[in-house]
Amino acid sequence: MKRSFLFPVLFFGISACASNPEPDSPLLPPTRTDPQPQIQRMGALEPVGNYEFATVVDGQSVAGTINISRTTEGKLVARVSTDLTGDIPISSVTVEGSRVTMTGNMPDGQLGFTMEFKNSNEFSGSWSYAGMSGAFDGKRKA
Repeated sequence: MKRSFLFPVLFFGISACASNPEPDSPLLPPTRTDPQPQIQRMGALEPVGNYEFATVVDGQSVAGTINISRTTEGKLVARVSTDLTGDIPISSVTVEGSRVTMTGNMPDGQLGFTMEFKNSNEFSGSWSYAGMSGAFDGKRKA
């Protein structure tokens, strides 16, 4: 007796779900419930390129360049050079959204760079090395 009652309930429940797609399914446009306008976001960040930046280290203005490229295997690699340090070997480059994070090994410890892109050509960021840290701004070289 219970089985015959359960079958119509399951049949109509499944039928109702099948004929009523999810609100944000590919078949229907996404629904918006908040009154805020949609923010235009930058597409997938492709960080490959040459950049210039400026920062301050121990009260001294320092200019630098960042070169990010991709190996034939698709791995991101980078080289950072400043007028204070020369070339800095970078061991890791990662991209998450509009943020690029790089790390390198220096004689006195690990160097960290974080670039937060405002658009595809301009960024701000921070660096840390041997107990020091600072902010920098930069842009893609023309």
